[in-house]
Amino acid sequence: MKTIHLIPRKNSEDVKYHRGMNLKMIPELHAIKRTKHYIFLYSPLKSRIHVLSAGEFKKMKKGELSEEEMRKFFEDGILIPADEDPYPPKIDINSVTLKIFFTNRCNLNCIYCYRKDTRSWIDNSFEGIKNFMNFVRNRWGKDAFRAISYYSSGEPTMAFQLMRRTHEYFKKMSGNEYSASLVSNGTFSKEVADWVMENDIIIQISCDGPPHIQDAQRPFANGKGSSFLVERNLKYFIRKGYKKMGTNSVITKHTLKHMEEIFNYFFRMGVPKIGFGYAYSVWHNRSLEPDMIEFAKNSLKVFELAEHFNIVPKIPLFRPVPSRRFCAAGTMLTVHEDGKIGTCNRAGHDSKSSRFFVIGDYNKNNVNIDEKKRVSIANRDVEKLDRCKKCAFRWNCRGLCPFDLIDTYGSPEPRGEKCEATKYFLRKLLDYRIERDFRKIKPALELMNGKMYYSMNFHRFELTTVTNEDEVKPNSFIKIDRRMNFNNLLKNILRARDSYGYKTCIFLLSFGIDNTVNRSYGEKIVKLLEKLREEKVFFVVTRPICRKVLGSAYTEITKKFNIPDNWFESVELFTLKGKYALWGDGNKIEIKDEMCREDLYKIIRDGIERPPFFKKCKFCVYLLRGDCPYMI
Repeated sequence: MKTIHLIPRKNSEDVKYHRGMNLKMIPELHAIKRTKHYIFLYSPLKSRIHVLSAGEFKKMKKGELSEEEMRKFFEDGILIPADEDPYPPKIDINSVTLKIFFTNRCNLNCIYCYRKDTRSWIDNSFEGIKNFMNFVRNRWGKDAFRAISYYSSGEPTMAFQLMRRTHEYFKKMSGNEYSASLVSNGTFSKEVADWVMENDIIIQISCDGPPHIQDAQRPFANGKGSSFLVERNLKYFIRKGYKKMGTNSVITKHTLKHMEEIFNYFFRMGVPKIGFGYAYSVWHNRSLEPDMIEFAKNSLKVFELAEHFNIVPKIPLFRPVPSRRFCAAGTMLTVHEDGKIGTCNRAGHDSKSSRFFVIGDYNKNNVNIDEKKRVSIANRDVEKLDRCKKCAFRWNCRGLCPFDLIDTYGSPEPRGEKCEATKYFLRKLLDYRIERDFRKIKPALELMNGKMYYSMNFHRFELTTVTNEDEVKPNSFIKIDRRMNFNNLLKNILRARDSYGYKTCIFLLSFGIDNTVNRSYGEKIVKLLEKLREEKVFFVVTRPICRKVLGSAYTEITKKFNIPDNWFESVELFTLKGKYALWGDGNKIEIKDEMCREDLYKIIRDGIERPPFFKKCKFCVYLLRGDCPYMI
């Protein structure tokens, strides 16, 4: 049995197995794929995929597991203690957090703004906010002040002095044990940026991507582009090394095909957290919504690309941690500029869906909250939703956004294209993880119609084979030897990458080894890879590198740059062509559905002669130990 973890294992799960434990099967195991020899079970409550042989699955169903098998099934989470409740914790309806709206004034004119109907500017008042905070402190106690978000129907930093004054009062109420966050359009001054960093505030900047996209979708109110100012502030945070900063890009039907370019723009800039959203069905304008299945497909491509760089992008269809609810509606108190108290960010404008989430009002003298309505909203639990009861993904989608559902269908019951898109995304994501972590056939070289490609699960790049550093193009398979000028090679890779704009392109690097290589060659390789990593270039080293070339830091270097440690991991082990894997001099293997890379490797290993080693390698200590990465 093999287990694929979608999220890191918790330390609290490190309970030791012992003979005689009273165990039970974890509920809600879903068979998501079957082959002749394997059963793939998805456990949404543990966010894991369990790969069982047909024999293991049969024994599990019949309760005939051996002691050793029970220990393994327990350690991997299929069996759990009989008294354990594996379901997400119940909702604590009295655990509230605050979100303060300061103003509906805004200096931008975004094409999808849900407040275009309102152009009477309103600023909140400190007296009203203070009175509300005092009410919350008296009603829910100090625990309500563990987290606060600064938001607005417009741009919160346009009421910066009010925000600063509110923050000081909040710190006083919380006893300085809190987290604070801010959502902004990023057009603020250096003074605001410094204040954010000085107060350790998490900031999410709404920016839709490269200048031509940002300026088209989020221009200033006077029609001029806003990208120059937003980019300046992003780079300022990056230059200061501030890690509590990220971006969120709203995807419309116009930018749907540019999601990878948007990711690449922020990634190359150095933004630490990159997120995406979509233009939702606003009551006065549904024309900008993207097709949700296409949004799911493009999100998967971004996800695969980001994982190559060890980044987990924030994608609204991907919520791997099981939970009972989509959001904090009911326990999040949103204090709006016009005197309304809501429990959703979008409760501020006048529509049926917004009114559903308005639970009271306030001013400097009074606070009124409909507690029965608040509790009713807070008790929306995916386990209680009839349409979700049999869905394998209910703990991940969490019943979808209730605002969107009410706005579109008049009811918070999950349905429609967002439901289908979420299922599509999660099914494909699980398939991807099975391919990546179990079968490991891809990424691979692939021959199609006489052309060579580098095929991933959601990407396919047509390659140009290059043996001269001056011939590098986007998507090059570069055969490198020690005689190449590595400085020129680096310049030409960057030139080729930049000629592609922010479109994704890849460079495959195959470092040749002969009997003249030495440590200086290894130093040049490491220097090149470090510079490519620094420049955020998408590259893959396709074959192992001699241990003597990399020296004592071999393990550290191969891990850092994902260099194959042996031929099993090498992209050059075989080339796909249709249903076959080609290897050696005209050999081929038919790839059957249940086969994985390990099966192909065994066939290739058994069918190949011992590779001819160079004379210089004859007495190499790594070769004599059987530890040479070039040994099949």
